[in-house]
Amino acid sequence: MVANEDIKQLEETFNSGKIEEAEKRAKELLKEHEDDARLYYLLGNAQVIKNDLKNAKENLLKSVSLNSNIPGALNLLGSLFYSEGDFKKAIGYFVKSASLNPNDDKVYYNLGVCHQEIGDYEKALKFYQKAVQINPKDVKSYYNASLIFLRKGDYEQGFDLYRLRYHADVPNRPTSLLVPNVPIPKLEGFEDKRVLIYDEQGLDKTIDFIRFMPLLKEKIGEIVLRVPEPLQKLLSFNYPDITFSFTLDPNEEMEFDGHFPLLDAGYLLKINKLNIPFKEGYLKVDKEDVERFKKEHNIKDSGKNIGIIWKEESDFSPKTTLLQALIEELKGEGINLYSLQENLSLEEKEILEKEGVESIGEDLEDYYDKASMIANMDRVVGVDTPLTRLSGAMGKKTALLLGKKNDWIWGEKDKRSAWYDSISIYKLYDDNYKKTLKKIAKNIKI
Repeated sequence: MVANEDIKQLEETFNSGKIEEAEKRAKELLKEHEDDARLYYLLGNAQVIKNDLKNAKENLLKSVSLNSNIPGALNLLGSLFYSEGDFKKAIGYFVKSASLNPNDDKVYYNLGVCHQEIGDYEKALKFYQKAVQINPKDVKSYYNASLIFLRKGDYEQGFDLYRLRYHADVPNRPTSLLVPNVPIPKLEGFEDKRVLIYDEQGLDKTIDFIRFMPLLKEKIGEIVLRVPEPLQKLLSFNYPDITFSFTLDPNEEMEFDGHFPLLDAGYLLKINKLNIPFKEGYLKVDKEDVERFKKEHNIKDSGKNIGIIWKEESDFSPKTTLLQALIEELKGEGINLYSLQENLSLEEKEILEKEGVESIGEDLEDYYDKASMIANMDRVVGVDTPLTRLSGAMGKKTALLLGKKNDWIWGEKDKRSAWYDSISIYKLYDDNYKKTLKKIAKNIKI
């Protein structure tokens, strides 16, 4: 076994940031001490930092095979297996590490993340709670717990903790504040004030949370709302008493009495699962524009017009398997299929043309036009996109196709949406998606 003095010097080299030198020295020492677990651990740690993950994994496995009581090696292996998507193996290493070092809040956070990934939300919450008991300033655990509370429909706890989403310590934080000072913590006292509210996390979340504008307007004197440009016409039509903008520059001086990102409305309005307002029909378009769209795109008067969406709007790659399955199951007598999809690949265009499915959504960018398109449909069937949520916001009967990973807004095991009365939820996993599509088709054709 290598002398403790050599290990200490190697650790000092590593901790001083001399990673190449530490790796080289560890390899030299291993030539004479190939049974020392500490050397394999330090070598593997250096290789992780260098992103040499294959060799790092090999050396860390060698380390724990020689000595399974080195928490650092166990944690690194847990992280490597997590990055590979092997959450069960990762959990095993983190559990062993926690047994050796029960006061390490980071390992409980890691266990929470792993259980959250596999959908075991109860265990994930327990590990996050353990982490914050050890370290009450563990923002990451609080934030991840908020996502679980929201998914379970515990919006009071969820929205409270969800305000941490714009905290600097949250990894890959989904929201950045437009204004550096603290968002308003309550609505009381703003009846005669001017408040800036701004969109966050994409078009879909703006569509979800724009419903709260009438309630916010009752408590705020003047609202200036920044929204993405594609939504401005649609939202201005539906909320004429709100000042909308998509050109706000945070570097310019703006005179407001307060501000907050849009999703804070859930916390400020004390939303729970029973008081979500305007669950359908809160977005609409002018009837004349609906008729104009109908004529311009030759939408049929007879039969049922069914709009289909099979991939995310930002996805330019072909998703032909689901497209073909949708057409196969939904087509039939009295059914008129329309593609509402953007960013069609050449393969997808060929399938639509071969099957006689009209593409009416490819060239639409503005969401007022997209809403006019949806208004001409009797049903919409699609994966989770802003367009699918727009369909729900318009009160259109919508079959939502969800994969194993999905947004918290759709709940944990819900079949109906708590946010949209007209949306039915279907879990579209690889092993049962055709059966699911047959069920949807049967409901449409009745």
